Amino acid sequence: MCLRKLLINALVGTWNLKDRPTMNVIIERIEEALDLQNPCASPTVTIGSLQYDIPESFLIPLEEIIKATRDFSPETCIGGGGFGKVYRGQLSKQWQNRTAAFKRLDHNGYKGKNEFLTELKMMSSFNHEDIVPLIGYCDQGNEMIIVSEFASNGSLNHHLRNPNNSISLTWAQRMKICMGAAKGLEYLHSGLGENRAVIHRDMKSSSILLDDNLDAKICNFELSLFVNPNQPQVYEPGAGTQFYIDPIYKESGMVNAGSDVYSFGIVMFEMLSGMLA
Repeated sequence: MCLRKLLINALVGTWNLKDRPTMNVIIERIEEALDLQNPCASPTVTIGSLQYDIPESFLIPLEEIIKATRDFSPETCIGGGGFGKVYRGQLSKQWQNRTAAFKRLDHNGYKGKNEFLTELKMMSSFNHEDIVPLIGYCDQGNEMIIVSEFASNGSLNHHLRNPNNSISLTWAQRMKICMGAAKGLEYLHSGLGENRAVIHRDMKSSSILLDDNLDAKICNFELSLFVNPNQPQVYEPGAGTQFYIDPIYKESGMVNAGSDVYSFGIVMFEMLSGMLA
């Protein structure tokens, strides 16, 4: 099955779950496409106070974060969303002087403590090169902050939406980004052991960060679910982002790994065509 047909099955085969490929099949097809690209040069394209079951070693004092972000200076703000604003800063020697992203909960936003705790639990459970690493968190006073590794090239969505300021990527580089995200999703679906898997539920181009080497790092786990891999699907009220959410899930409330496959198909379409959903 060629990559083009794979995308058609993931996207057009919306209402027929049996036609949707697994993440493992998608990875195999991307590897085949990468093998075809490697021998020759490729043309470039412009693309635009909760209870925690988390080790105390992840706790970062608020004073440390205030110092790193210069008291949440607007100059250090690098983005934001329903959760709140995200800041960039450098931690002290105690945390290896790491450059980090600080995701600060906006208590007036539409996402709150439950989403904060969900993302924190998820990130503290993961260990994969294509998942953004958790550095720590802060829950002190009125502040609730998740601290993660900083991705210097921002989100894939940023490049898609800002073609004039984006990176020119070869076909092989675009496929590499797709491959990394696919491997990250495959890890969520089947790499956490026999009795636990994760459904992301909000896979989109802004949920893929790019590091110095343009390696993909999946992020944004506020809506994610822990599920039993042996349970085909679970009922959970529809959640996600318009244009990316699986129509079957949106209509029925029944979500499974195939819902992430649909959303990832949309991301691949954006990535390979240079057009937004």
